[in-house]
Amino acid sequence: NGQNRFMKTYEIALQNADLRQHSWDAGKVEEEAFMIIPVPPPSCGAVVVGAGSISYYNNKDSLHITPASLKDRITCFGRVDSNGCRFLLGDYSGRLFMLILVQEHSQSGNVVKDLCLEYLGDTSIASSITYLDNAFAYIGSSCGDSQLIKLNTSPNSETDSYIDVIENFTNLGPIIDMVSVDLDKQGQSQLVTCSGVGKNASLRVLRNGVGIHELANIDLDHICGIWHLRTVSRSISKYDDVLVLSFAGHSRFLKFDGQEVEETDITGFDDYKETDFATNVAYDQIVQITSESVRLAGCDGREINYIREWKPPNGKTISKSTASNTQIMVASGCELYYLEIGDGELKQVSNISLEHDIACIDISLKDDNEQAQICAVGLWVDMSARLLLLPNLQIMVTESLGGDIIPRSIMLNRFDDEIYLLVAMGDGTLVYYLVNTTACSLTNRKSVNLGVVHSNLYTFKSGSISNVFACSDRPTVIYINNHKLVFSNVNLKKVNFMSPFHSESFPNSLALVNDSGFIIGTIDEIQKLHIRTKPLAETARRIAHQEESQSFAVLTCRTEIPSEDSEKFVPTHQSVSLLVPNRITCPEQGDNTSLMSQIGSCAEKNVDSVVIIDQHTLDAQCALQLQDCEWGMSLISCKFENDQEMYYCVGTAFVNLEDKEPSKGNIRILKYSDGKIQHVCSTEVQGAVYCMVAFNGKILASVNSTVSVYEWTSNKTLTEETSFHNNVLALYLKTKGDFILIGDLMRSISLCAYRPMDNEIELICKNNDPNWMTAVEIIDDDSYLGGENSYNLFTCQKNSSSSEEEQKHLPTVGVYHLGEFVNVFRHGSLVMQNTVDIPDSVQGSILFGTVSGAVGVVVTLAPSMFEFVSAIANKLSKVIKSVGKIEHQFWRSFFNDRKTEPCQNFVDGDLVESFLDLSPEDMQTVANGLVIQTDDETRPATQPKSTFLAWTSIADISILQ
Repeated sequence: NGQNRFMKTYEIALQNADLRQHSWDAGKVEEEAFMIIPVPPPSCGAVVVGAGSISYYNNKDSLHITPASLKDRITCFGRVDSNGCRFLLGDYSGRLFMLILVQEHSQSGNVVKDLCLEYLGDTSIASSITYLDNAFAYIGSSCGDSQLIKLNTSPNSETDSYIDVIENFTNLGPIIDMVSVDLDKQGQSQLVTCSGVGKNASLRVLRNGVGIHELANIDLDHICGIWHLRTVSRSISKYDDVLVLSFAGHSRFLKFDGQEVEETDITGFDDYKETDFATNVAYDQIVQITSESVRLAGCDGREINYIREWKPPNGKTISKSTASNTQIMVASGCELYYLEIGDGELKQVSNISLEHDIACIDISLKDDNEQAQICAVGLWVDMSARLLLLPNLQIMVTESLGGDIIPRSIMLNRFDDEIYLLVAMGDGTLVYYLVNTTACSLTNRKSVNLGVVHSNLYTFKSGSISNVFACSDRPTVIYINNHKLVFSNVNLKKVNFMSPFHSESFPNSLALVNDSGFIIGTIDEIQKLHIRTKPLAETARRIAHQEESQSFAVLTCRTEIPSEDSEKFVPTHQSVSLLVPNRITCPEQGDNTSLMSQIGSCAEKNVDSVVIIDQHTLDAQCALQLQDCEWGMSLISCKFENDQEMYYCVGTAFVNLEDKEPSKGNIRILKYSDGKIQHVCSTEVQGAVYCMVAFNGKILASVNSTVSVYEWTSNKTLTEETSFHNNVLALYLKTKGDFILIGDLMRSISLCAYRPMDNEIELICKNNDPNWMTAVEIIDDDSYLGGENSYNLFTCQKNSSSSEEEQKHLPTVGVYHLGEFVNVFRHGSLVMQNTVDIPDSVQGSILFGTVSGAVGVVVTLAPSMFEFVSAIANKLSKVIKSVGKIEHQFWRSFFNDRKTEPCQNFVDGDLVESFLDLSPEDMQTVANGLVIQTDDETRPATQPKSTFLAWTSIADISILQ
């Protein structure tokens, strides 16, 4: 009734389908009671949880406790026992409790005699709790990572906790802000998100590709090659035990014995020559190839150790070489020699003289008998690739690679059932073909850019599948997915050479050479979204990146509560802004007496800070703490006109609980250098600075309902140049050139233009739909994207060729129900540029982050592609059964409190991508009647001769997820 809170009980009459008041009433309960926990038979009744008390009610009795440990609001509960004796409770601080209903057996049944609340330990902030069995429970969290925990009967001696965390399950939500940056300058963006809340808050770095987990590293300069060897008989050990390292003019052999590494000699190997190739071969033998000869030796453990040697005729030197289990290919200038390996035998089988010198060679493609039937070579001068038939070295195919760039590495590899020829050119381009062995031809030529220097190609096994590792300044793993080659970058800056290494201490590993030495590591699951976590332990509200200082600025908020023994406020826990080596406080300005007076009566207060974080290590360097009651609202990095310095700009608001909206705020200009942050100046404004963007050497800021342009003066102060007032609450700003897109609290979006000659901001057009905005973005000069609070997306487009009156209206042209609350849009892509075959009909890429932690992408399709993809989506919606029998078209319809509209001018990329998971029969059903249009022809999607091309076209659509 406004002052008191009551609990009433009702009975469900199933026979009459009626709801009627029950005979017992709990009556008045705690004023701040907010949760009812049902207690099952035999005890029955209900537990009511309040802000500081827990009560039990049934139709006869009631019990009440006010535990001292109940300091924060309970967020959820989970029943442990089927009879309701024990419940797990989680609070907003991430503490886990056990609520015990002490029961006593009597003639009338079980009676609850007492309540007991026991603190167990800390977990993620729980949104749901499910007790599994055998003392295991699952903590589902929307504020951080979910966890699988085990409850112990006795506490840990160090932490005094009854909880062991068995496994963490990554959750990016809520994504409050994010930036897309290319930290390694390799053409691939990483997404850095402000994720989580409170003690679960963190920065998450998302990177698409393959991760290498470093196990060991050795510093050695100028390594020219690396190979793995097993120097003992397979009957003795199956593990590699030596790495062969090649240097200019000599070789070194490192023997691995457990974790110990020492330099050794190998019987039969020449360490005074530079090794060009080394490997284990048949009959427990090893091969070393140098510029002078091919040397064959027996492994330790054989009855006979020997050395066999082959040298090119007439004293020629070996320029290129490779070997497989029983075969060796050696090039000397334009001469090519084919050798076969026997038991203690090394013999030349054939040779051929080609027109030009041989630049690269490969025989890694093997048949079921571990024999190579085809040899691939790349030539100088004519820049061609040749396929030769073994053993007579008959030329099968000659393919001109075009241009004047030399092929530097060549490889034949089988991906699924298809054979590919890969050629790495000297400029970093990789050219690849499909090999048709029946027709002796190369087809479907494609090329990608893997860097600025040439790649060295090597094969390695991931499980039983053979993949290719391209070593370069942008190391890349090449593999097949859905009948299409995929190129995934590796989380290393540069790799010169690679060798698989399967030793006893480092099983299923790779040895990777860079400029300073080599590392040994294991490779992650292929094509995985890698997430790096940097805990902050306080909520991150905004993030900005500054390339010049190689840093991130993060706007954080921590909670402090009154100290028990003094009037001061103390942090609830240690967090990033308290642990930095350099911390300063903003200088006070103006009269904030009224704001300060309200703090003393508060149960807690927020303290906001700007924390500077190194972009490479993600370690906090310094922090600037804002004033009491000053909340950070916006954050950017910018450079001003006529000033070469880079600055961080922070927009703030002074929050008074008595005001409907903030009436005072600041734009603070900060400078970071040499590990320290400097407060340069502060400009007071009349409200909250909700958003800022760097704008043509100036700052564009939204302050409550006003959008203003601020100019940087020679005295290093900000002055307001002009402003625009036609808003309810201007929350979001995006710019392109002189155009400004404004996202309003409840007035959808508006497009304005800044007129510097007239010193004004002019309204161009606005969308008249009453959308409550959550994020906005500019797609191109005429198209704009918005997210609103009913989990919908919409697009608007300018009426450029309409009448003057119609040009003032910004019509909605596309609507789509996403089902996610979008917090932020950012231009960017997690796909490495130039390594995917994105058709010209797919343009742009806008990433978005949501409250639930989802990351998605929106791209623009050409009309012909949109029609084709929409046809696929329509057919898929009929073939794929939806969850809960909800029609796909109904689910994707734009829906809010005011209207419902069918999805328009959007296509569901997740639905289209599900085509790749269908059975062949269902694929055929979807493809029937579809037509594929190319520059050369229009053909049915099911045309047999174009099967591979049809697959490629379909697979390309997967980027629209």
